[in-house]
Amino acid sequence: MAVSSAVSVQPKPSPARLGRTIEVGVVSGLWVTLNTIALAALIFPGPLADRVNIGIGLALFSSAVFAALVPFISSYAGMVAGVAAPVAIVGLMGAVIMERSPHEVVVPTLLVALAIASLLTGAFFLVLGYFRWGRIARYIPFPVVGGFLGAVGWLVVLGAFSTMTGLPLTPANLPLYFEPWTILKWAPGLTFGLILTYLHRRHFNLYNLPAVVVVGITAFWMAVELAGAEVGVLRAQGWLFGGFGDEGLGLPFGYLKALPLVDWKALLALVPLTASLMTVSLINTLITSNAIELSIRKDINLNRELRAIGTATLLSGLGGGLTGAPYMGPSRLTQRFGVGTRAVGIVAALVCVAGFLVGGDLARYLPTSVAGVLLIFVGTDQLLNFLVAAYDKMTRSEYAVVLIVFAAVVFVGFIEGIVIGVVAGVILFAVNYSRVSIVYSEMTGVEQRSNVDRSEALRQVLRDQGVRLQLFELQGFLFFGTAYRLVYRLRDRINDRSKPPLRYVVLDFRRVNGLDSSAAVSFTKLCQYAQMFGFDLCFAHLPDDYFELIRREGIAEERRIGPPVLRGGADRRAGRPDTASPYGARLRRFADIDHALEWCENDLLFGENRLRSEVDDPLQAQLARQFPDMVDVAKFMTYVQAVRYGAGEELIRQSDESRDLYFIESGEVTVEIRVDGGEILRLRVMGAGTCVGEVAFYLGRRRSASVVTTAPTTAYRLTGAALDDMQASDPAVAAAFHEFMARQLAKRLSDTDRLLEVYAH
Repeated sequence: MAVSSAVSVQPKPSPARLGRTIEVGVVSGLWVTLNTIALAALIFPGPLADRVNIGIGLALFSSAVFAALVPFISSYAGMVAGVAAPVAIVGLMGAVIMERSPHEVVVPTLLVALAIASLLTGAFFLVLGYFRWGRIARYIPFPVVGGFLGAVGWLVVLGAFSTMTGLPLTPANLPLYFEPWTILKWAPGLTFGLILTYLHRRHFNLYNLPAVVVVGITAFWMAVELAGAEVGVLRAQGWLFGGFGDEGLGLPFGYLKALPLVDWKALLALVPLTASLMTVSLINTLITSNAIELSIRKDINLNRELRAIGTATLLSGLGGGLTGAPYMGPSRLTQRFGVGTRAVGIVAALVCVAGFLVGGDLARYLPTSVAGVLLIFVGTDQLLNFLVAAYDKMTRSEYAVVLIVFAAVVFVGFIEGIVIGVVAGVILFAVNYSRVSIVYSEMTGVEQRSNVDRSEALRQVLRDQGVRLQLFELQGFLFFGTAYRLVYRLRDRINDRSKPPLRYVVLDFRRVNGLDSSAAVSFTKLCQYAQMFGFDLCFAHLPDDYFELIRREGIAEERRIGPPVLRGGADRRAGRPDTASPYGARLRRFADIDHALEWCENDLLFGENRLRSEVDDPLQAQLARQFPDMVDVAKFMTYVQAVRYGAGEELIRQSDESRDLYFIESGEVTVEIRVDGGEILRLRVMGAGTCVGEVAFYLGRRRSASVVTTAPTTAYRLTGAALDDMQASDPAVAAAFHEFMARQLAKRLSDTDRLLEVYAH
């Protein structure tokens, strides 16, 4: 399935599509309007409930701005947005102001606090979106996110009960909640709220929410009619929203008139809650946008969504309004009905405006229990998403973090919950990541060798002694928790008495993408092991900035880590062996793994006195050990011609036409290839007893690589014409030569197969 473009293409209008667009827009607008009115009840809690009309007006103004503006900036034209659940934090602001300020300045201070919080949140979103930092929020551990949003859901549920009963849901008030008249206030709202939640999750339909609200309002007024209750008595007892008087709904920019009455000290006390609102709003916006992206199967640019929501929030804040976020349900419906156009947002905004214009008269007769229905629905849906459903999607440790963050926010506070959540997230990441092995592969010098092509005699030495070289390919991010696992693995190898003592330990950092100072402590321990047990420590692909961290621990490059130590016998593990080692422990750094392995192999061969003796052997003696006994090697030597080169000269040039084969008697050559851009890559190093140029020699192709001497070199050249003469005059010698070449190629292939087998396991 092709991935849809992030930029929505507006479909051509038609009467049927226009009708569906208006239908979906009206229902989406009702969805946003009803939720907005319910959430507005949370802004003025407890003693401030008589000013709920102000909150409803500002909330409807804000939702109209979000619904109209967001689709024109969003990467999905059918995005529907409005006032969202995080405004529950604003209710906490009102409680803080009431504790610190005289009653007459509480509302003015709260109005200014709303405007400032929205302006700061909008600016925050715009900065993140402009600099494309939205992806940073993806790195917040999901258990921490789940704890925050679950706590917001809980606050909304608490607000629902407070709205329906007029009593905060606290342990002290629990006995009052079970009095008969109080039960009648909250039980219907709870029942209808849970029914709406069930329908939304199990039988999702465009009309679920409006239908449940209409049924709830109708049932309430039918009960009122049967009971013969008066409206004034119902409002006085808290069954209906009160406090409207002749004022109507709150108007935008009302906070400007309130500025002279603001309690600025109380306003400063709201800084932590404002930061909490900004953080939770960011998380809610990104999580909802991700969910919409998956639901509509279109790419959504998170940075663009931040700019869209940020712009709308900024304009809402200028009018003294609230923060908002995308709405999952209506946005999903626009895609399902094939009307993902900006017209849906405009229609939804017009519904919000209509609600604002006539909402004052209608809200007077809106039962508080119906607002409770919507708040129960919003809060319960959040709790189910981030607390209940998360149980089956997370490990037990991750879910424990969700509960810790949730409990911290609910029982301590949002700021404390944020701090605890960050700490818990860091700990969870450190613990989980430390379980990931930083060792991508572990091999000995038997399985992995350098690209130096050596004679069969030297290859046999390396096969016999290669177990004394241990290679660790590292990966990922190295810090104390992960790096120390390498120490344990190396210690196990040192303590393995079934294997000979280590002579070299090579660490390849090619796959490492980060290293901090705590990991350097572990490398200090490795250096101590190197001193105790007399092996050389080699670093490959180690960038300068990584090495600088290690160097700060007192580790120097290419120096002896300690004096020569004793090694061997039963006391080798304790560092007190019974024979003296001729080696001192050294630390070396190499540009790549090939150079590191080459140095280790050369050092090992020199230590075995084999490399020096191999260099001294003439080519005839070298070939005599590999040709069949019945073949006269001296006769073969009559077909080759000795050539001598100084360091830096070319035997073979890439792309040349040549059918010459070279046997290296002494010295060293490098096979290298020039790639696009002029960069030269080293492919292989050849020493005494090897041959180069066999591909073009046998296939007649142009040279695929260059061969350059790295030291004074003596070689013997076999031309194509000489081979033809050999096959005609001395077929037995030619057959021995071809057999020799087949063995050389087969050994190289065998080495490659063995290496692939190691990586496969």
